[in-house]
Amino acid sequence: MTGCTNPIIEQEPEMYTTSGSIAPYSQSNFNQYIEQTTKWLDETRVFHGAGYDAEMKAVSPYRLMPNHPMGKGCYWCMG
Repeated sequence: MTGCTNPIIEQEPEMYTTSGSIAPYSQSNFNQYIEQTTKWLDETRVFHGAGYDAEMKAVSPYRLMPNHPMGKGCYWCMG
């Protein structure tokens, strides 16, 4: 049996392992979700290439709000 490999995986195998946990997801409001998920990412994510700030901005949850709400729902986004 053969498989694919990459020198990067051999050099930094911790980048390709699971975190051992999942992000918390039972918060009572979106601000708590943002805070707890960002903390979880900070504690479990392996950062590389783009650097900490750029990667956290790319993968952290955020909220989009319409300029003129129509009262028909809300938007929740996960980076």
